[in-house]
Amino acid sequence: MIEHVVDDVRFHLHEKHDFRWIKKFGKVFAVYPDKNDGYLCFGINRNGVKRYIKYAGAKTALYFGKPEDAVEQLEKANFAMSS
Repeated sequence: MIEHVVDDVRFHLHEKHDFRWIKKFGKVFAVYPDKNDGYLCFGINRNGVKRYIKYAGAKTALYFGKPEDAVEQLEKANFAMSS
């Protein structure tokens, strides 16, 4: 497992992944990587407002499928919610 650190929050994934992109959304206060659906959930604080971002594409600790399959599932879920 590879340890990642984003804004002092530590979590582990099966391989290295670049999370620099998330800083534009605010400060990470929590990461929930131990999901078996292939998603990560980031808790973000921006100007005192806390929000959560669900992300697919990294090899999470408990997901043994292909990251691209997790991405496709999340895209389908988001489309269904917006319809």
